[in-house]
Amino acid sequence: MTAIPVKTIERLSKYRRVINRLLEKGETYIFSHDLAHLIDSTPAQVRRDLMQIGHTGSPKKGYELKQLKGNRPGRHRLPGKSHHELLRWQKPQTNHKSRLRHRPR
Repeated sequence: MTAIPVKTIERLSKYRRVINRLLEKGETYIFSHDLAHLIDSTPAQVRRDLMQIGHTGSPKKGYELKQLKGNRPGRHRLPGKSHHELLRWQKPQTNHKSRLRHRPR
């Protein structure tokens, strides 16, 4: 398994705190540029981080906050505040060489 970089995990924890506050206010969706503004980051960085854990947003609605906070089947979820959870948080390793191997015809 390949570990997710610590910097990414730190940003994901920030996203989770912001998402919790937004859900408390009754919000349902957020765009990457709005989330980036709230944590002082860039929209591209937010999209990369969320894609790394398997979440994609809609161009019309953005990201559904409940999906980001919760654990969707077959997906990683945003880490909580537990330091141990952050250190264990990993995603499946992909064998890139097997995809690049040429098959004889």
